Amino acid sequence: MNDILDWVEKAALENIRGHSQTADILAKEAATTLTILLAALSGAFGYAVSSFDYRIGAIALTAYLFMLCVLLVTRCMKIKEFPSTTNEPKNLNQEGYPLDALRKVELRNIQERIDQAAQRNAITAQWLNRVRIGAICGPLVFAIATFAVVLVHLCEQAAAAG
Repeated sequence: MNDILDWVEKAALENIRGHSQTADILAKEAATTLTILLAALSGAFGYAVSSFDYRIGAIALTAYLFMLCVLLVTRCMKIKEFPSTTNEPKNLNQEGYPLDALRKVELRNIQERIDQAAQRNAITAQWLNRVRIGAICGPLVFAIATFAVVLVHLCEQAAAAG
């Protein structure tokens, strides 16, 4: 029985450490994405204040990119609790219980922490993917806003002419 417990404990610890590494990778990817979005936001803002012809499109794009930055920071980059990879000695050192019983209980606790870590990473990854897909749609926001302005302008000219 000890061989099985040794094997399961080792695998469980490797699993939760893997989730911890994934959380670190997601944090780095979110930081990289934010850097790119902030550069795009600065460019769009600069264009919005300097260009007259496409100002509304640039303003819409600026607002859209700002919203993506806010989503990225609030959903992916805010500091969130991550389950501990190991337990504290005060919780593990339970006098009056046999070692195998304590190990089995701790395995259940590790499984709960693994589930929490997996869920945390899945939610973060999902939001990171959403923001990245949203960033890809940025040019569409610019185009739609610019097209709407042109369309309104053409309708005004048609109404004035006729």
